[in-house]
Amino acid sequence: MIKKLLFAIAFAFSFPIMDSAQTAGAEVEIEDDFEEDGDMIPAPDFTLKDLQGKDVSLTSFQGDWVILDFWGSWCKYCLLSFPNMKEAYAKYHPLGLEIIGIDCNESEEAWRQAVKALELPWVSLYNPGPKGGELAQIYQLQGYPTYVVINPEGYIYEYFLGETPEMYELLRAIYE
Repeated sequence: MIKKLLFAIAFAFSFPIMDSAQTAGAEVEIEDDFEEDGDMIPAPDFTLKDLQGKDVSLTSFQGDWVILDFWGSWCKYCLLSFPNMKEAYAKYHPLGLEIIGIDCNESEEAWRQAVKALELPWVSLYNPGPKGGELAQIYQLQGYPTYVVINPEGYIYEYFLGETPEMYELLRAIYE
């Protein structure tokens, strides 16, 4: 079964990071042998620092639907996605949706300035390291923005590459 949804973390190879201009609106189609057997891929846990310097782990959000938003202030498609993301957050956060913005490919100071200037209301984490750091490899990022939707049990439910209406349709299906 082909799905644009789960990506296989179990694969032993990684994909190159593409420029965001190459990936805007792109769909990722990956052979999904896991779901046919009823198996789902657990979202790999991580711990990163928030704006206050506190450690935040993905597992602390178990029980909620979570969107991991891999972004950078240098990415124009990421910046263009924020109005829609803010609207979705305002609508669905009271119902249990958490968004975790994970900054990639820039300095901590640039991240802090961007979060403040953009007035991002959700959890914002700094992801150090070149090319998206270790998380880019673990989550096999292929471009920016990348959204990974995680279900309340902590399993990867959907993977979106670029700003796409399908993500907002999924949120409507979950919460409405």
